Amino acid sequence: MSETAQLTLGIDEAGRGAHVGPLVLAAVALTPEESDQPIAAGLRDSKPLSPRRRTALAAIIRATASWAATEASSARIADRYVAGGFRGAPTLNVLEQRMATRLIRLAPPCTWIVADGQVLFRPLEEHVPNLRAVNHADDTEPSVMAAAIVAKVERDRLLAAIDKTSASLCGFIPRKGYPGRETTAWLARYQAFFGTLPPDARITWGRSKAP
Repeated sequence: MSETAQLTLGIDEAGRGAHVGPLVLAAVALTPEESDQPIAAGLRDSKPLSPRRRTALAAIIRATASWAATEASSARIADRYVAGGFRGAPTLNVLEQRMATRLIRLAPPCTWIVADGQVLFRPLEEHVPNLRAVNHADDTEPSVMAAAIVAKVERDRLLAAIDKTSASLCGFIPRKGYPGRETTAWLARYQAFFGTLPPDARITWGRSKAP
């Protein structure tokens, strides 16, 4: 079996539940041998890792993986899908499925494709025979762990660019844009000053939290 045939493509996202900032999907293709170095460096579920540690791991992943790529959708695009205003596609699930499909088409041929989230990505199994939608794959599958880390680091990079504009207006975006009292207060300050929510806020956030 060739090295290419042994590739596993992992897919995961960052920012689905955020109130502010983009939604980012990442796909990472790894052979078992390519997984060794990231695992030795501490590859694991991305959530408990510090941003600094994730950044270091993302650099190792990109240097060792056969292939890695990301796609980002702005808050406005996410809102259009959730509100049903994008060609009759009324859910955030459809947006993520389309983003994942584009990444799969760009990726090299892989033996397996593992996407994190059974409900979210199961519809793709009908069109992609070697795709498996698995809950909590970011806990068990190295390629999905890698994709989760790459997605979070890319989203942090994009959010930092937004922060450069917003910080001078009403302070840095708290909690990476995820919901909480600090984020609510930040949005309230912005709205009180400008009379509207920032362009990077998800207006339909409350309708797009769950798959």
